[in-house]
Formats: sequence, structure tokens, C-alpha cells
Amino acid sequence: MDFFEHQAKANTSSKYLIIGYLIALAVLTLGFNLAGLLTWAMATQALPVFGGEALGSEEQHTFSTLIHLWLDTRYSWQVTVSVVLFVGMVSFANWLGLRQGGGQVAKMMGGRRIPASTYNHDEKRLLNVVEEMAIAAGLPVPEIFVMDREDAINAFAAGYSPNEAAICVTRGLLISLNRDELQGVIGHEFSHILNGDMRLNIRIISVLSGLVAMGQLGRWMIELAVRGGHDSKGGILFLLVPGLLIWLLGSLGVICSRVIKAALSRQREYLADASAVQFTRQTQGIASALYKIHTHRSESLLTSRHAEDLSHMCIAKTLNVRFSSLMATHPPMEDRITRLDKSFLTKAKIQSVQERSNTQTSIPTDAVPSEPATPATAYQPLEMHSSIAEGTPPLSSDNLYGTEIQPEEMIEFSSPFQQANVDHAIASIGLTDQTSIEAAQHCLAALPESIVMGLRQPDYASLILLLLLAKANSNPKAALELLTDSNSLQSDKSTAQIGLPKSVIEHYFSEVNSVTNHPIYPLLQLGIATLKAASKEERQSLLATAKKLIQSDRQVSPQELFLYLVLFRHFNPKASRNPKVEFSSFTPIKQDLIYLFSFLSRYTEESVQNEAFHQAIKPFNLGQVSLENEDTVAHGKLADAIFRIEHLAPMLKRSVLTAVIDLMKHDHTLTYEEQDWLRMLADCWDCPVPLAVNGSSVSR
Repeated sequence: MDFFEHQAKANTSSKYLIIGYLIALAVLTLGFNLAGLLTWAMATQALPVFGGEALGSEEQHTFSTLIHLWLDTRYSWQVTVSVVLFVGMVSFANWLGLRQGGGQVAKMMGGRRIPASTYNHDEKRLLNVVEEMAIAAGLPVPEIFVMDREDAINAFAAGYSPNEAAICVTRGLLISLNRDELQGVIGHEFSHILNGDMRLNIRIISVLSGLVAMGQLGRWMIELAVRGGHDSKGGILFLLVPGLLIWLLGSLGVICSRVIKAALSRQREYLADASAVQFTRQTQGIASALYKIHTHRSESLLTSRHAEDLSHMCIAKTLNVRFSSLMATHPPMEDRITRLDKSFLTKAKIQSVQERSNTQTSIPTDAVPSEPATPATAYQPLEMHSSIAEGTPPLSSDNLYGTEIQPEEMIEFSSPFQQANVDHAIASIGLTDQTSIEAAQHCLAALPESIVMGLRQPDYASLILLLLLAKANSNPKAALELLTDSNSLQSDKSTAQIGLPKSVIEHYFSEVNSVTNHPIYPLLQLGIATLKAASKEERQSLLATAKKLIQSDRQVSPQELFLYLVLFRHFNPKASRNPKVEFSSFTPIKQDLIYLFSFLSRYTEESVQNEAFHQAIKPFNLGQVSLENEDTVAHGKLADAIFRIEHLAPMLKRSVLTAVIDLMKHDHTLTYEEQDWLRMLADCWDCPVPLAVNGSSVSR
């Protein structure tokens, strides 16, 4: 299956989730009605004893008669409505609480967001690995969180779409895994992001939380009764008996939710493990990481009270459950490792025996002085003004990306979309491998150091993104003057106040201008990742300033348009965070397709524009259509068209992207600029286009 087929399958799984939820709700409601029936029958002395006569009644009732009598009472409807309302309201409340996406799930688990400017070694290593893989896959860089209070080794990815994904790891994982193992785990989580598993996982949390909540309510009543029992024996019976009954019946919901999670989650873990191998092109990293989880003193078990809710989302189990063969959300760890490498467990056991043998003959550890540990949260502020003003880089990355580029070398970047086989290019969407990761490493290492470090600081990241727009302006110097002239921006309160010295702005503009023959979209990925932590007002003011920059020359180039659309998609709260499938055919978006392909056709050779347009639009069978004039395709209409196409069914979206690539390749060339347009357009549609490198490096 390719990326689009995985997305379609994830949508189908969501339907199965709803069906399973309704069945589980029916089972839970039936259980409470049965308990209500028995309670009512005993209270009214209508319950037959051992098939004999009813107690205190002259009339004999069979069980079927009791059911009819129960259904005729108002109590049956009260019980049914109460259960349905309680479960539904809890599910709805959790859905509302998780609407903010992956970051909210991470915070719910006690996660702390790792800032892009962190100087903690372990956290920096994690950030570098995530950035490399995001740029390689063409994904927006996810927010990264760490659960400081969790010593076990575990991780999860959460979010409704790649646009607002988050990756959260435990402190145990951060300090226990080496770089290869960490890369394997992140590759596993990226598989969940790319295959649409994240959206399904959050839906599982919100939907099934109502089923679990009934059992939690009963447990809470029992705990309250026990704690307050010394004050009132009547009070303990008043809470303990119904609490015990609700807990027992609520366990039906817990069991049903675990069965549903197991049915939807277990096989996806095998797929994510295999994807991690594909991403890193070696099994050692992910297999070794799984083995460390398996042998760790705390394994992967989490202490958070939400461990049950997230049991299906993490790379390994979050709690021990009985009847694991039926209700386990993850396959056995030994099975997962063996599928990756049949001989790994045997080799690991032999190595473990050898290490124990060596330890017994080695010098005692207390004889070796140890260095004091550096606190994980000891960040160092980055003072950049003075060094930049003097023209020196603010800080050296010390080869953080694992790739050393000599000054006399340059990297020639390419893409699978430069190949003649468009089907192969489409099949690459949503996938990445070690070649793409190496390309990302080279891409980052080839950038000016001050730009990479500046993109990790919120103030400087905003400036660099605005300077990218200024560079794409038909009059870059006038756009730069707009940014350096504080009075021009102060006239509009909605715009961002740069607040940096003119020398700093000009320095960065010079650095941005020096980036030629190089993908621009990775800079956008890094800057957006940093600014996700900015306030709503700061992000809106950034958009307002970007819009003012674009309109300053009364022209809109494709580079400016797509840059702005990506920024709008990530920073405007009204932009779609969880795009729903609204169109199952091309007919409702006929005019949108005409606008898009008319716009793109204008940037092919003038003599073949009409031919390129009709070739691109032909697969959609829209009847007689014609190339729109430049004056009739307003940029506002084009932006609306692009965001409407986002709501196509996955397989139809695949056809649109294929046609876009065909159109861009109509002149048999695909420039760096066109590749950036393609990646930015794909970002708006949640279709990550991978980065690849053709060859290693060439001499200057």
C-alpha cells in the first residue's frame, strides 16, 4: 500500500471504531438494565426463586415476563438514558479537550515541550533526529515532548494530521537509547504519523473514554466510601454498595474498550516496526530499542493515570492486563523482535552472558570517580545580538547532524520527482529511507550556521520566515526596508513588531540571499516548528506582516503564495487542523481544479501553456474546460481552491497530486523552486513529499 491507500484504510478503521463503540455501548447499557431489572424485581418481590413462586406474590413470573414488566416501567428508560448520556457526554468532553491536537495529548500525559533552543545533550540529540526525519519525509517538524516523571522506555505520536503532530517520549527512553536506537523509535512513530494512525488513535481516546469512565466512577465511589468510612457507617454503605455495582458493571466497558483497541492497534505495530527498518535501512536500531524496552527494569509501563487511555498509542504496552492474548494492544515483544531479526534474541543473550562475565572481573565501579550529572532542564540562553552584529555565527552546532561538510564541497539536491516515472514518484510520498535522511543531514549542514541557529529562536525564526518572503518579492530591497522601518509596521497594530536592530535584520537578509540552489522548504519546516510555541496573537501578527510584505509590490509570485498558504495553514486558528473527507468525486471541485491548473500552467513555457493545462485536467473528465486568463484567477480564489482540494478522499487527492507533478514536469525540468512549490502545496494537503539526494557531493 502507498501513502494514500494507508489514509483510506485509516478512514475505514474509523468506521469500524464507531461500530465497535456502538456495540460496546449496547453491551454496557444491557448490563446496567439487567442489574436494574434484578434490583427492581427484588424490591417489588416479583423475582421467582429457583423457578418457584414469587416471594410475597400470588402470581408466578418467568424471566421473560419480568423483562416485559421491566421495559414497561419508567426505570428501564431512565437507566438506558442515564448510561447513554453519561458515556456520550464523557466521550464528547474528551473530544473537545483533545481538539487542540497532539500537543494536548502530550500535556495530558505530563509531557514538557522541548524548546528548539535546548542545550541539554540528550534533548538536542532527540531534536536533531526528529528534524532530520521530518525534513527527509517532507513532513512539518512535530512538536517534541518529554515525560520527565516516567522512568520506563516508551514513546507515542499524537495528532489529527501531520500539520499538528507531536511526539512524546519518556525520560527513560531519552537517557537509555543510543542514536541508532532513538532513530529506530522515531522512525516507528513517523510511520504512525504517515499512515494516518494518529488521527485514529486520538479518536479512540475520545470515543472509548466514555466506556472506561463508568468503571472509573465506580472505583472513585468505592475509594470515597472507604476513606470516609470511619465517620459514618451509613455513608460507607450508601456509597460502597452502588459504587461496587457500578465498578463491576463498568468493567464491561473497560473490557470492551480494550478489545476494540487490540483489534485496531495490534497489527499496526508490526507495520510501524517494518517502516522503521525502511526509514533507517537497518534492523539493529529498532530491534535493539525493543530489546532494551523488554529488559528494562520498568519495561514500558507508565505511572500516569491516563496510561489506560493511551495504551494503544505507545510503542509498547503502558500497563499489564490479564488475558493479554485477547486484550493486549501490542504483540508480544519477543515476537516483534524476532520478526525484525530472527537471531537477535539469541545474540543478545550471548552478549548479556559475556558482559556479566566481564563485569565480575572488572574494576569495581565505586573505584572510578564519576562526574556530576548535568540537570536535564539546565538550558542556556542564547544571546545573539552582539555576535551577529559583528558578523560572526552565534554558536557552532559541533556537527550535531552527524554529517561533516567540507567548505569546498557543495551538495546537489534532487528528488524522486525528477525521475521520468511519475508513478514511482507518487509511491515515494509518505515514505522515506536512509538516502532521504542523509539528504536531510546534508541539507541542514549546507545551510549558513546563523540561519539554522536563528530558526531555533522564536524572534529570529519569525524574522527569517519574513525574509524568505522578502526575497521572493519582485522588489526585495523595498520589502527589506518595510521590515527595517519600524514606523511602516507600527501603522498597523495587527502586524508583528520585529524588535531587532537594523544590522541584525540586514545580516540575516544577506544570509538568506546566500541560500541559492538549495531547497527552501526545510527552512520553513524548522521555523514553523519553533513558532508553534508562540502565542495566538504572535502568530496572527506574523501572518498580518507576511501579507503586508506580499502586497507591498502589488504582485504575488507562486513562491510568495505557497509560502503564505503554508504559514496560514499552520498558524491561523481557523485553518483546518483535522480535514474531513467532504468530496468523493471531482465534480464539486471542478472550478477549483481549473483555477489550480490554470495558475500552474502559466509557469510553463508560453507556447505550451494551453497544452499543459489540458493534459493536466484531462484525467478528471470534467467536460469542456478552458485555460483561465491570468486576470480571472484571483489569488484569494486560488487559495480557497487549494484548501477545498484538501477535503478530497485520499485516492482522489492522489490523482490531483499526480496531475500537478505531470504539469510541473511538462517541460522535462523540475527546478529547485518548483520542488519547493510542490512540497509546500503538498503540505497544504497533508501529503508529505520526501527529500532525496542524488549522489553524495560534487566539487565546487
